[in-house]
Amino acid sequence: MVSKKLIANAESAAAFLALMGNEKRLLIMNYLAEGEMSVGALAEKVLLSQSALSQHLAKLRALDLVETRRDRQMRYYSSKSDAVRELLNYGRWHTARVAPALDGQRMSPKACPWA
Repeated sequence: MVSKKLIANAESAAAFLALMGNEKRLLIMNYLAEGEMSVGALAEKVLLSQSALSQHLAKLRALDLVETRRDRQMRYYSSKSDAVRELLNYGRWHTARVAPALDGQRMSPKACPWA
């Protein structure tokens, strides 16, 4: 019999994976895993307008993955989750392993398109 806790955990994990299944949010979390960034600097890195970036950041905030800090008019974001950093590292490793099957050549973990 499947417990209610297992179902709740599966639902939570599915929501997290769906959220992280977006290329821009993966890029955002990669940059924030390196350290705190202003909204403007982050928008430039991920090639989004500040309003589009704000929509992604709101979704990441809703799952408690990022934290925000205000300094006067500037807003700064940083990763709040070591688990996300570990997941990103696993994603790099896994991508490097499956890349040969996808395009016939070996890819280093640092060369992943979203890393």
